[in-house]
Amino acid sequence: MTKKTYRVRNWSDYTKNLKQRGSIEIWIDKEVINCSIKTSGDKGRPVEYHDSFIECLLVVRAVYHLPLRQLEGFMNDIVNMADLNCKVPNYTTVCKRQKKLNVALLKKSRNREKLYLAVDASGLKIYGEGEWKVRQHGYSKRRTWKKLHVGIGLLSGNKTRVEVAELTEQNKHDSKVLPNLLDKVEGKLGAVLGDGAYDAASCYEAAMKKGAKMIAPPREKAKMQFSKALLSEAVKKRNDNIRAVNRRGKDKWKEKKHYHKRSLVENFFFRFKTIFGDSLVSRTFANQRTEAMIKCQVLNRMSLIGMPKSYAIA
Repeated sequence: MTKKTYRVRNWSDYTKNLKQRGSIEIWIDKEVINCSIKTSGDKGRPVEYHDSFIECLLVVRAVYHLPLRQLEGFMNDIVNMADLNCKVPNYTTVCKRQKKLNVALLKKSRNREKLYLAVDASGLKIYGEGEWKVRQHGYSKRRTWKKLHVGIGLLSGNKTRVEVAELTEQNKHDSKVLPNLLDKVEGKLGAVLGDGAYDAASCYEAAMKKGAKMIAPPREKAKMQFSKALLSEAVKKRNDNIRAVNRRGKDKWKEKKHYHKRSLVENFFFRFKTIFGDSLVSRTFANQRTEAMIKCQVLNRMSLIGMPKSYAIA
């Protein structure tokens, strides 16, 4: 199959939107600054800074790639220049509050249409040498990764947004995480698209519980399970998929199921690692989880600002 070439039709508007992504006004809202007052916590003394203020600081940190100490100095200057009557927390407070922060990826919507969800996972480096050094000389230090699992909602007009996300250890298999991801999805699901890693009966069962179809290509030499199909509807659905691929061929099957839409989740990881890099800067797992959620939220907000509109020319 010949690869298509695309051309962007809204370069002028898209260029303005890219410039707007760097605007401080977008990431620092006056309502957030007004929330930087003392509020009572669950236990102990009152919390001095509202969660939304801490989240705002972490968003600025992710967008401008600032270490915590530089973040404190940067925000102090912003507050002083804007003549705002609020106090900026020090870097230690931000670090401690980060681990308990509950980050919402998107605002609740009233969209009642069934959502098509593309799922995938990719590694984010914690420790280890750069890729060039490993490729040339091999690795000599311990290399540690975390896996970011995401569910990308496929909206009309080829628009996408991160619906759900979860950070796990590097040895957590994609198919084991899918049920947890689908439980977090609000609203109705039409279909779940995943690669061969999701070719498991547990994934089919999780999709069926949400009233959705599981679209995942069977792995190499996948075999049908006739005895288990008598007891499990999920296994039966998987058998039907394997049978359809064997009869039509994988390319025809992908074309009929519109499997090509799953490439949008791979595009998400390309954007994620291009904008934020392929590593996490936090050192504890709780903080790493919050950092990953903040970055997913930022990508959603960047998409709302504006995305390129392209069309095929060949």
